Amino acid sequence: MIKDTRFRDTLNFRQLGGYMTAEGRTVKENVFYRSGAPFRMNESELEVLKQLGLYAIMDLRSNEEILQRPDPELSNILMIKHSGAISEGGEEINFSSEGMNRIGEGGREQLALLKKYYARMPLNNQAFRIMFEHIQKGDVPILIHCASGKDRTGVACMLILLALGVDRETVLEDYILTNVYRRNAIQKKLEEDKDIILAHPEREELDRMTFGVTKEIGNIVLDTVYNAYGRLEEYFEKEFNINQEELQRLRSDITSLSAIDYSKDRVSGGGIKEGLEASIAKMLESESKCLEKTNALIQLREDARKHIECLRCVEGKIALMQEYVNGMSFKGVVSFIGYSKTQVQSYKKEALIELGQELTQIVPN
Repeated sequence: MIKDTRFRDTLNFRQLGGYMTAEGRTVKENVFYRSGAPFRMNESELEVLKQLGLYAIMDLRSNEEILQRPDPELSNILMIKHSGAISEGGEEINFSSEGMNRIGEGGREQLALLKKYYARMPLNNQAFRIMFEHIQKGDVPILIHCASGKDRTGVACMLILLALGVDRETVLEDYILTNVYRRNAIQKKLEEDKDIILAHPEREELDRMTFGVTKEIGNIVLDTVYNAYGRLEEYFEKEFNINQEELQRLRSDITSLSAIDYSKDRVSGGGIKEGLEASIAKMLESESKCLEKTNALIQLREDARKHIECLRCVEGKIALMQEYVNGMSFKGVVSFIGYSKTQVQSYKKEALIELGQELTQIVPN
């Protein structure tokens, strides 16, 4: 969720640190990075990449993609290569421009085919098994990428966040953040195809899937994960041989208790009389009180999330979600979204007004 402004938005480069888990912990920063393929990076961006202290880079592209456009050689970094999109027959799936530019019946068939691919991607996926094996061994920090850093990478990162205990709504939110980073490319393609879209509406969905991601696809993937074995823990054990004990170890190693600032009640605007340090100290004195307080904060966050999720202003919704739900500072939100401070303030104000109107309807006066 943390944007690095040293990379262009089109690279879709960000890290997964900062997200809160269902247990009230926070995913550590500088452990997991996601991006489009490094061959797209300029010299300045490659220099930044070298300075991140990466232990490994996982390339989820097909062999054909790698042969056509190999990544630059980076010394002292473990390079892991395995296609993240394999069909049931074992052949690699090629998301070619020819297939994604179909219209009419061909376009509808392509959409149906893609949705089936995504529904299968979290199951029996050797690339994701290899990825989790390296994570379990401690081969981090790691950069995970495919071609554009949105589809295969997006699914891989959803699985990582789920394994660390991040809730479904937040995982989906991170997945569709790609559309904010790649908004210019998406809009450019939709504008180019506007006449085709008028005659063949299915083309718009294909364009959005080609240059961005869709919430429907994210939910298809998540439905597969949650429904495959009945329990999320069962999914990780059956698919990746990560049992409950190992899952807890990973969460303990890669998440922390101290990263979120609850010194203010960010949802209602009221203040908590004592600071974060005093609150935590008191909670730790009594395990039962700590659990009670944590559950209350989690419920408060979830209530806020439900209201914010319904807002129409996308940028404003993201700003409120990151600041008020995930505990990011306003300065961090500005850097995260990538707009100017004035623009973010404007989007935030618009979203707050809409949120206030919604809450007024629920609780008049």
